[in-house]
Amino acid sequence: MWRFSGRFLSTGAVVFGRGDYKFVAGEIAEETIWLLGFEGLKTFETLRAFRPAKTSKSFQSGGYFVMRDGWDSTDNYLLIDGGNMGALSGGHSHADALSIDLAAGGRTILVDPGTYTYHESVEMRDYFRSTSAHNTLCINQQSSSEPGGKFSWQTMAQAKVDSWISQDRFDFFEGSHDGYNRLEMPATHTRSILFLKNDYWIMRDYVETKGENEYGLNFHFNVETNPEIEGGENGSFCINEMPADEVGIKLATFGDNGGWQRKESWVSPCYGKKVNAPFLRFVSKGIGSQEFFTFMMPTDQGFNAPEVFETQVFGGRAFVIKYRDYNDLFVFADGNGQPVRTEFFDTNFRFLWARLSEGENLPEEFVMVDGTNFTLSGRESRQLSEPFEICHRPPIGNKTQRPHQRKRVQRFSAAEKSHTYILKNSLQS
Repeated sequence: MWRFSGRFLSTGAVVFGRGDYKFVAGEIAEETIWLLGFEGLKTFETLRAFRPAKTSKSFQSGGYFVMRDGWDSTDNYLLIDGGNMGALSGGHSHADALSIDLAAGGRTILVDPGTYTYHESVEMRDYFRSTSAHNTLCINQQSSSEPGGKFSWQTMAQAKVDSWISQDRFDFFEGSHDGYNRLEMPATHTRSILFLKNDYWIMRDYVETKGENEYGLNFHFNVETNPEIEGGENGSFCINEMPADEVGIKLATFGDNGGWQRKESWVSPCYGKKVNAPFLRFVSKGIGSQEFFTFMMPTDQGFNAPEVFETQVFGGRAFVIKYRDYNDLFVFADGNGQPVRTEFFDTNFRFLWARLSEGENLPEEFVMVDGTNFTLSGRESRQLSEPFEICHRPPIGNKTQRPHQRKRVQRFSAAEKSHTYILKNSLQS
C-alpha cells in the first residue's frame, strides 16, 4: 500500500503542490527526479507536508470506496471497487466488480493481480483480468464480465452502489452487480462490508438466485505473506497469516457446505513480470440463494488469536467474536421485518454490532445500520416510523467516574439535516 503509492504521490506532490501527497509519499521517489529534474527536487524539499484531512473516502464517479482508520504506516486500509467497467469498450478494465484490496497494520495483505501483459499471451491476458484473479466472488468459475478481444468484452457487468456510510467509528458499504444475470438461472451478487475502525472488517456476500451453482470466494495474498489453512476448536477452518513480529490477519468464512482450498496464482508487480503468490479460495455449492459471512481480523502481538463462532438466534444470523480483550456480537436480520432475539437485545436492524468488555453484563458500544426497532434487555425500546441508516453509541467509559447520585440512561437523537442517528448516553438526576 505505502511502497507503491509513494512513487506516484511523490511526483503528484510536486506537480500539484500537494503537501498531503508528500505526507503519504514520505520521501521523494527516483522517478520524480527523472521526470521533473532538479527543480522538482527543490520543490519537493520546500513543500510543507501535512496529514490528509480525511481517512475514509468515496470516489463516486470512479466507483472506488476507501475504508481507512488513519494515515500512519501501521494503520488499516481496505479499497472496494464498486464501479462499472471503463469507458467505451472497457479495454483496460478487469472483471473485478466488488473486489477488495486490504492492508492490516500497514502491511499489504490482499492485493489486486495487476495487468502483466497485453499481447504476450491470450491466456495470461484473460487470466489477469478474470474474476478468479481478483478478491471477489465468482460463480461456476466464470467471470462477472466475459472477455472478447484483448481490449474488448462480450458482456460487461453493471454495478450499483446501494449504501456508503462513513463515520468516526465505522464505515459501511453495500453494492451489487448483474454480471451473472446471463446465467441460465440468473444470479445477482451483493457485497456488504462493515469496518469497525481500529478493529476489523465484517463482509457479507449474498447471491440471489434460483439456480444450482458453485461459488468461489477469492483471496489473493501479497507475495510476501504466508497464509495457512488451520482448523478451529469447533471443527471449522480459517485462514491465518501471522508473522512473528508484525500484524497479521485471520479470515473466518461461514457458508453452507463450504471449505477452503489453496491454489497457485500470480500477481504482477509491474508490467511484463509475474510472480507466484498465495491464493486461498472458499468454495461452496448450493441450490437457491446463498449467503457468506467473512470476518477479516488483524492479529496483534500480545493478544490471543481472534475467534469467531456462530450462535443460533431467531430471525437472522448471529456471531460471537472474541477479539483482543473483548467479546463482540454481530447480528444480521434477514430483512423480513421480524426482530432478531438475543440474550441482550431484540432488533430488526439488518446490521448490528455490539461490544462487551470482559466481566460486563451488557454491551457498552453499538453500531446499527438500516432498521427501525431496538430493545435492550427488555427495558429500552425505540421504534421509528421509517428505517434510518446509522446508529452508534460510544463507549460509556470508566464506570468508577460516574456520579453516584445520577442515573445513566440511553436515548436516541438525530443530527439535524442528516440521516445520522446516535444512541447517546446522558446523565439525569
